[in-house]
Amino acid sequence: MKKVFFIISIIILLGGVYLILTNLNNLQPVHYIFTGNGADDKAYITNIALYTGLILFAGVLAGGGIVNMFLAEAKTKLKAYERELEKTSIKGENNASKADVFEAKIKTLETALNSVLDEKTKLESQVKQLNTEIEKYKQK
Repeated sequence: MKKVFFIISIIILLGGVYLILTNLNNLQPVHYIFTGNGADDKAYITNIALYTGLILFAGVLAGGGIVNMFLAEAKTKLKAYERELEKTSIKGENNASKADVFEAKIKTLETALNSVLDEKTKLESQVKQLNTEIEKYKQK
């Protein structure tokens, strides 16, 4: 789409330059400003090429100003979006690191729980052995 608009703008610019070049020697009275002082209320440019050039130049300046305005606004929005994206990624990294820490704590607690359960089963077997020995002594 950018290329299409670029090509169209180049064609329009070349058309304006062509009109200027073809009318360099064409002298016609063209009314362009009302002076308003009463005595001589007409101001003329007698060269069509100059008139066309002024219009073309004004159009280029106006178009450039409008494009610059939109470009500056787009750059501002892009910078704000990049800052927001950076904040989001930092929060995501913090959440990921917190999750890693919690996973490590869970693994540590699981190993501790397993060792406690192993100790419990060992103690239960020792209690059973002691109970059987006590029963043997009671029967004697």
